Amino acid sequence: MGLTVGLIAAPCIGPFVLGLLTYVGNLGDPFLGFVMFFTLALGLGAPFLVLGIFSGSIAWLPYSGAWMVWVRNLFGFVLIGMAVYFLQPLFPGKSLYLYCLAILLIVSGIYLGWVDKNRGGKPFTAMRNIVGILSLLLALWLLLPSKVESGSKIKWQPYTSEIISQARQAGKPAIIDFYADWCLPCKELDTYTFADERVVEAAEKFVMIKVDLTSFNSQSNNELRTAYDIKGVPIIVFLSTAGKELKELRLAGFEDADKFLRRLDKVTVSP
Repeated sequence: MGLTVGLIAAPCIGPFVLGLLTYVGNLGDPFLGFVMFFTLALGLGAPFLVLGIFSGSIAWLPYSGAWMVWVRNLFGFVLIGMAVYFLQPLFPGKSLYLYCLAILLIVSGIYLGWVDKNRGGKPFTAMRNIVGILSLLLALWLLLPSKVESGSKIKWQPYTSEIISQARQAGKPAIIDFYADWCLPCKELDTYTFADERVVEAAEKFVMIKVDLTSFNSQSNNELRTAYDIKGVPIIVFLSTAGKELKELRLAGFEDADKFLRRLDKVTVSP
């Protein structure tokens, strides 16, 4: 199953594998690439190996009962939450996405904690109350203004050849962010890295450009992907004041604010 599970999981891990391939290709290190993909293979196959080794221990589990029905309901809400998570690219804004998650947490917390009619002993009742309270607290945390309003504050510009020329004439370095609406690491960059106040301040020294590759194979995007050798998203390209790419600084995938700031420092000192 470990050898064949990739066929089953391909729709889920396909975008991740593409990003990993891009990252490994940019590194150019065959050994590190082997280690990364071997780790991925272990992640897919190890659960089946553990299940096969310890399958005889299933008899040790408690007998099913009311608690099992409650657990089924719990995972039902988890699946609904996963559906909302994977629909995130379709939401018009982050605020609506967080509101939907918070509402789901409130409904599930109240239902699982106090409305569900399945009853058990004191330990089971305590667990129900803990799950309900934690769900409500997590919902309140998601509704904090800092969460709802978070996001990139950088003034991005759409890509045009004129902008690149203007940046070169002004003697300013440029940053080109290749992203797509369906790309979760792209959204992580916007939410965590590009929303960091230090990154926002440092970005004022650059011409900040975004390229929307949501329609990955459109003619205009194909030309840009060929020009900049883009195999997947997210890819961030750094251009010097002369308009030439600093290929050693190219970023593939998510990077936190601290590491990204160190990368920006290298751009400013590059010729």
